[in-house]
Amino acid sequence: MWKLGIVVVAVVFAVLGAVMPAVAGDPAPAPKTADGKWVTDEPLRDGMLVIRDLVRLNHSMITHRRMPPDHAVRFAAVIKERTKTILAKSSVAGAARERLSTLLDEVAGGVDAVAHPEDGVDPLDGLVRVDAALAQYPKAFDHPDWTPLQALE
Repeated sequence: MWKLGIVVVAVVFAVLGAVMPAVAGDPAPAPKTADGKWVTDEPLRDGMLVIRDLVRLNHSMITHRRMPPDHAVRFAAVIKERTKTILAKSSVAGAARERLSTLLDEVAGGVDAVAHPEDGVDPLDGLVRVDAALAQYPKAFDHPDWTPLQALE
């Protein structure tokens, strides 16, 4: 009888050991493709395409310093809202989400610099930050048919 008790206790501990990490909220590792990039979902891909296209459409206005201040503020607001939407709707989790969040913070910081230039920080500096973040995106995330910003110009 006592052997049965030991077996039951062992089974309970084994089950708890398998279940507890999930209950404790440990995120599952983010799935990666064969080439080591994190898997994306539709909200992430769609949102990044919108951001890339908005940057492309406004790129020359920023580089040639022809973007009116009110337009720069609207441009930044739309992109920052899109970064929030991506994070709200995307199911990307774990380390992939942390990397995505960092990347989107860089985009948001860059467009802030475009919209609100300060001493020593020019709208071009902000654009460089956004361009760099968009260049990092396809290196970390699997986005089939992603075309880099520079290839679109």
